[in-house]
Amino acid sequence: MTDNKSHRLLRLREHMAEQELDGFLVSSAANRRYMSGFTGSNGYLVITATEAVLATDFRYIEQAQSESPGFDVRHIRGGEPWFPAVADEVGMHRIGFEADDMSVAAFSRLQREVEESESDLQVDFEETAGVIEWIRAVKDDGEIEALD
Repeated sequence: MTDNKSHRLLRLREHMAEQELDGFLVSSAANRRYMSGFTGSNGYLVITATEAVLATDFRYIEQAQSESPGFDVRHIRGGEPWFPAVADEVGMHRIGFEADDMSVAAFSRLQREVEESESDLQVDFEETAGVIEWIRAVKDDGEIEALD
């Protein structure tokens, strides 16, 4: 993982710790790209204190692996729940999500998938707004150099 991406993940993880979040779900395409380098049009990031997962469909698996080294790339299969398995595997219970980006339909689907999962997973979704945009607003050295 590049230094910029590592630094960005560190800043997000610091925010998560301050907010007592076990994980953060990134749904915004711009924020997904900023945090992981992945330029595909479909996918989610799941970030925990120790894990970085990029979930996308079959069209982008190779691209995701190439563009996002250091991320655990997962295959989302159409119509099959993917989030409960990832949340359970990485031990997320209190999860921040981009409420200003995620549609009501997408959020409802995630909640339903968690409720219907076969695990004993208990998840509290916490609305967030502007978290990664705030991280993006403060430029690191590499970003400042690119502006020159």
